[in-house]
Amino acid sequence: MPEGIHTKLMETLRVSGLPLNLHEGSILNFGRINYLFGSNGSGKSLTLKNIIQQSKNKLNSSPDLLGKGFFIQHIPVPKQDIFQDQYQFIDDPSSRELSGDLDPSVFYQELSDHPEILIRIRDSLQRYLGRHPNLIKRGINNVMNFLREDDKDVSPYSPNQESDGLRRLSLLLAYIYHPKCLILGIDEPELHLHPDMVSFLLEELNEEIKYGKQFFLATHSPEVIQIGKFDDYAYFYFDLKDKLKESKIIDLNQTGAQEIMNDLGFLLDVYRRAFFFAPVTLFVEGIIDEFVYYGLKVKGKVGWPRRIHMVNIGGWNNARKFIELWQKINKPFILILDNAKKKDDDDKDSA
Repeated sequence: MPEGIHTKLMETLRVSGLPLNLHEGSILNFGRINYLFGSNGSGKSLTLKNIIQQSKNKLNSSPDLLGKGFFIQHIPVPKQDIFQDQYQFIDDPSSRELSGDLDPSVFYQELSDHPEILIRIRDSLQRYLGRHPNLIKRGINNVMNFLREDDKDVSPYSPNQESDGLRRLSLLLAYIYHPKCLILGIDEPELHLHPDMVSFLLEELNEEIKYGKQFFLATHSPEVIQIGKFDDYAYFYFDLKDKLKESKIIDLNQTGAQEIMNDLGFLLDVYRRAFFFAPVTLFVEGIIDEFVYYGLKVKGKVGWPRRIHMVNIGGWNNARKFIELWQKINKPFILILDNAKKKDDDDKDSA
């Protein structure tokens, strides 16, 4: 754990200063890993920047942390290729203490002071993919190359010959593993990453929270969202309305949704986590209902909107929990149950 950091640096935050007063005054209560999700234009990226800025302010006003080299990093959606052949070290690490930041265009940070970062990335990628980065320092510049474990007689090759996914993963791991990076905010961490690579990344995040770090992920991907205990995870749904002033951020932990999510457990797997993003959800009881619905849809017998996401709730006895969860995040749904009236009567009898 970084030099005695045992509690979250950011416990809570009041959103302020966003354009058009978007989500002004919303109170967010944070976990170790925090998910910001919702439709395009709902304010996720703006709120992420707000979180990072207020985190920096708190860091720079903390006498216990100031001057010890800790920093907070925001990694935005890349607008250009930041993965070049050459990378410079930061000559004056103390300069970032004023801003609490590091330039995201710098690939590996202060490896002269923290060689363990490169070693961890090398070992992780070797374990995961069978290849690893190799940094060669030439004068004031550094040349980043990759090696393949099974090609010992082949020269290292440029990152420009590697996939976008591996280069982005290496960048993210550099900050995730940095021992002085207390808070990391990533906008769309899933970009360029294969779903299995996303799973690997999330495993590394879960390891790092043991060392007192916090992560904020603004995402459009259900692959990124993990369902877990609320002590570690927090979920923020950005509910965009036609009238922008009526838009809001729904903190699922504060609505009681977390308890339902915990109860549903494995039922909220990757397939069902897509409900976070679906405009309308169709609940069905089982696999047969899925076949029936898709069959009707193919034959043009379904008159509902095209953008319906179907969720198999694993039996009618789970319906109430799923419905309650959807209601707590204010999302529309359609429910199909076999012999629904009889089952309702059975529920009344059992009560």
